[in-house]
Amino acid sequence: MWARDVGDRAARRCLFDPVRAPGRSLREFWPSPNGLLVALGVLQGSSEAGELVVVDVVTGQPVGAPALFTTMTRVSWLPDSSGFFFSGVAFEGPETCGAIYRWPLGPDGRPELVPVPMDAYPVVSVDGARVLVTAGIHRLRPMGYLERTTGEWVSLAADPDAHLDGVIVGDRLVAVTTVGADRGRIVEVDLDTVGDPGTWRELVPETEAALRAITVVGRRVVSSELVEGCGRLRVVDLETGEAVLVPAPAGGVIATSGASAPLIGVPTVRASTEHAEITFLTSGPATPPRAYRYDLAAGGLDVLDGDASELPEAMSETLVAVSADGTPVPCVLTFLAASDRSVPRPTLVLAYGGFNLPNTPRYQLGAAAFILSGGIVAHPMLRGGGEYGRAWWEAGRRRHKQHTFDDLFAVCEHLVERGTTTRHLLALQGGSNGGITAAVAAARRPDLFRAVVATAPLTDLLRHHLAARSAVTSVATLAEFGDPDDPSDAAILRTWSPVHNVEPADAPPAVLVAAAEDDVRTPPWHARKLVACLQQQRPTATALLRIWRNYGHGTGGGGTNERTAEWLGFVMSELGVVPGHR
Repeated sequence: MWARDVGDRAARRCLFDPVRAPGRSLREFWPSPNGLLVALGVLQGSSEAGELVVVDVVTGQPVGAPALFTTMTRVSWLPDSSGFFFSGVAFEGPETCGAIYRWPLGPDGRPELVPVPMDAYPVVSVDGARVLVTAGIHRLRPMGYLERTTGEWVSLAADPDAHLDGVIVGDRLVAVTTVGADRGRIVEVDLDTVGDPGTWRELVPETEAALRAITVVGRRVVSSELVEGCGRLRVVDLETGEAVLVPAPAGGVIATSGASAPLIGVPTVRASTEHAEITFLTSGPATPPRAYRYDLAAGGLDVLDGDASELPEAMSETLVAVSADGTPVPCVLTFLAASDRSVPRPTLVLAYGGFNLPNTPRYQLGAAAFILSGGIVAHPMLRGGGEYGRAWWEAGRRRHKQHTFDDLFAVCEHLVERGTTTRHLLALQGGSNGGITAAVAAARRPDLFRAVVATAPLTDLLRHHLAARSAVTSVATLAEFGDPDDPSDAAILRTWSPVHNVEPADAPPAVLVAAAEDDVRTPPWHARKLVACLQQQRPTATALLRIWRNYGHGTGGGGTNERTAEWLGFVMSELGVVPGHR
């Protein structure tokens, strides 16, 4: 990780170098509002726990001793950059416990436990006087707030089923909510009436955009939104209601560190209250992450930094398939503009479809290599994801999970029917929840694909909770898919659980199932079990198992590039794609 002064591209200062810290990796970072300090979340090996380190941006030296960091940690700085509050989750075997800490910086500063409800995360108010504590996995809600000067804890009677996520401004809460608006709206709420939606004042009504998160800078609200699955930013004046769109490049994801924020997967921006500006990254399917700064007062947009290795020859288009129940399902295709599309092309589908997380078209090294070799990369927006708001998510979870798979199959069938590709040139890859989607496809639609890669999947949905190594993940998974101990849920899970649906097939796809040895979210026994079922039911077909040692769920090793290269090589070999040959 590097820091440099704006306008001086040459004078870079190294804040974290994985080469000099073998076995350690940077998971996330949170700069202070004045830009002089940054909190780094550094993981050790394949563990989901590591160190939270504060570094002086000018000297590159740590400030104080490190604190516990996990992949679930969230940091919220005080406006004057004198310290911050952060959440943590401690992993102790299968059990987890949460806590919130304050960390006042200085010679004697050290993290101090805050006596507030657990398994939540802090959001410092705009003036720094209060700390809002928000909880929930899918529907975030305020549990209460801490008065910084007195240490008093004030509970808020929020509906646990209501999504209400924002920041305290003065004596009111400004938040994005899906109450009364499937795609979200922005409201201003009296702290005393958080539990009564009838008293909320609407600042920004529901539009065609799916609202994901907001940041408040002074008397302006910056809204992170998705339109047709692609990110945009809108700035709303709290006094006048006037709204303007940030002129950021369209067609991709807007985030802070190259990906969506951890845990809840929302695109966010970094805000500076001192300068009334925001900084953010954009990334498109043919454009690597690029950093921008936007002046909220003057409206000017500056490019701060970026990777020059974009694919200028690439272009994207959106097609719409019709799912089994008649629902239109969009899919973004990216390919070289000069490629001959009058004939079927090798096509790689990157699927997700779950946990209210959007499968936003973004730059990925594996996808870029596939495109440069003459292939087409497809990002389908399956129900269960977060591309179109709450209703889109709800339509693909729990008892409606079949819609996710119907959507995927409809998109792939449409690609074949329109001549974009053929079954023998079609590959599917998905990781984590996307790994489940890919595993279902390998089990239930062997006629549709030439190659399938399921990375870090759950494959036995009737027993995953009995051998869960992460209580946090187990709770989230039960909420998303259903409870196997509930007979009615179990009956539905049985209809799509991958290992329970592998059937013999005349011409099945080649399948690669990859997992990580130290993964506490999707333990490797799921991968082993699926491959065993595939090899038993389809003994002459290719069914490969890869267990990566010293890796966790997106953690460990030297990063994801070597794993990407492996599964991409498998796909290209099966489809007959020659690297670099167009």
